[in-house]
Amino acid sequence: MNPSVMHQFDRRALDHRRRQRRPLLGAILLALLLMLGASCSSGAHHASGAKATTPTTQPKTVLAAIGDDPELTTFLTALRLGTPTGTMDGAGPYTVLVPTNRAFAKLAPSTIDGSSPAGRQKLVQVIDGHILAGATAGHPLTLGRVTTSSGSTITVARSGSTLMVTDGQGHTAKVIRTLPSGNGWVYVIDGVLLPA
Repeated sequence: MNPSVMHQFDRRALDHRRRQRRPLLGAILLALLLMLGASCSSGAHHASGAKATTPTTQPKTVLAAIGDDPELTTFLTALRLGTPTGTMDGAGPYTVLVPTNRAFAKLAPSTIDGSSPAGRQKLVQVIDGHILAGATAGHPLTLGRVTTSSGSTITVARSGSTLMVTDGQGHTAKVIRTLPSGNGWVYVIDGVLLPA
C-alpha cells in the first residue's frame, strides 16, 4: 500500500475517533463544570463579605434531637423505660437537661436500674428530675431555682460563661452544649441530677 494512502487512512481513522470522543469529552467537561459550580456556590460570599450559609434543619422534637446524638443514648433508653411512649412528642415547649453517657457511667448501676417496680419508680424520678416544668420556648434555662417535672428543685447558676446546674443533693453539672428542636431545647450536661 502506498504510504500516502496509508497516511490518509490513518488520518481518517484518527479524525473519526476524535469525533466519537467529542461528545464524551463534552459530557465530562459539563459534569466537571457543574461540580465546580456547586462547590463555588456553597462557599459564595455576599457583597457584605459574609459567607453564605445554607439553613440547617433542626430535629422536629426534643426526643429526635436526643436520639440523633450518640453521646445521649443512655438517657434516651432510661427515658423510654421510665416514661410513657409519646412523652415530649407534643407541641411543647420542653426543656430537658440530658446527661451524657459518660455521666451515667459514673453512677452506681442501681441508680438507673428499671428492671424492678421499685427500680423503675426511682428511674422515673431521676429522669423527671431532668425535665423542667413550665418551660418556655427559646433558651428557657434561666438563672435561679427551677422546678422539675418530678417536683424537685434545681439551681441554675453562671460560672463565667458556663451554665452550672446543681441538684437537691448538691451535685453540680456543667452545661456543655445545647441542641435546639422544633418543640423545645436540650441542654447536654456532664453529670446526672439526683433527687434530694
